[in-house]
Amino acid sequence: MKKRNLLVRVLSGIWSGVDGFRKILHLLLLLFIFAIFVGAMSGTMPQLPKRAALYIQPVGAIVEELEGDPFDRAIAELLDEAQPQTVLQDIVDALEYASDDDRIGAVHIELSALHHLERGHLPHQGKVLSGRRVRGDEEPGRCRVGNRLAGVPGAALP
Repeated sequence: MKKRNLLVRVLSGIWSGVDGFRKILHLLLLLFIFAIFVGAMSGTMPQLPKRAALYIQPVGAIVEELEGDPFDRAIAELLDEAQPQTVLQDIVDALEYASDDDRIGAVHIELSALHHLERGHLPHQGKVLSGRRVRGDEEPGRCRVGNRLAGVPGAALP
């Protein structure tokens, strides 16, 4: 058998060491990613108290659907250039779910961050707000929603 050159053996040994180190780093990276994934999935569900208030704070303009295509919105959010928008149906869904949940005793709608509200949205919101708590009107501690949106001039609900 012919012996390999000394330089080739030294470089081969160094390369084997670097390759082994690379394999160990890849294993550690995979274990780290797996630990983050397991940690994110094993979180406990938040517990609601027996009595709570629903707090809704729409930000920006209330819109029927988000403007622009999803890619452009994602890029604008990454660059902090996105115009804040709240989808009207999200607010309606939250109010409808709260009306069916006996743990929700009050609804607080904070309008300080609201930039724009179209008049066409008001009848829809008024229908949702006006008739959903009929069974709660007789119970003490339940919130009765008035006929005006505070902070929005001329925003009378039907």
